[in-house]
Amino acid sequence: MKFKTTFAAALFLMATSSFATSVAAHNPNDSQITRLMERTNDGEVKLANLAKKNSKNSEIHAFADHMIKDHTDNNAVAKKIAEKNKIAPEENNRSKEMKNAGDQAFIKLKDLKGKEFDVMYIRNQIETHQKVLQDLDSDLIPSAKNTELKAMLQETRAKVAQHLEHAKKIQDSLH
Repeated sequence: MKFKTTFAAALFLMATSSFATSVAAHNPNDSQITRLMERTNDGEVKLANLAKKNSKNSEIHAFADHMIKDHTDNNAVAKKIAEKNKIAPEENNRSKEMKNAGDQAFIKLKDLKGKEFDVMYIRNQIETHQKVLQDLDSDLIPSAKNTELKAMLQETRAKVAQHLEHAKKIQDSLH
């Protein structure tokens, strides 16, 4: 089982490593930022729903519930800001890559169960949230022109940091 878990981990990391290096759009416009956020939120909700199905760990379930609520709420706020300010989410190569990467992560995780799932899911959550923090700091927040969108991104950053710390605590408890 140890080999299977390690091998699965290696495959998962190989599949998601391109995601970690490709999601930041340099100087994205507000329309691109809005679509990138939508793709991130949708992917997180999809993976959290999978976690609720494939894990028996109460900490994972609580984390998944938190992810579903926060990412659904974030999408709703972003949509309101976009509608109010007439920002049409713009599909772009980065948002397509993000959706594809999220789909690939789902495929890699969907057949895992129990502790193997828990370890891989939390590892993915840590890596994803670290990358999103980096993207928010380096590209998304500085590039946002609309003041409401920029403020929402700053609030999102705080939530992402909380999610990351929560995931790290769960990871520690899995060992």
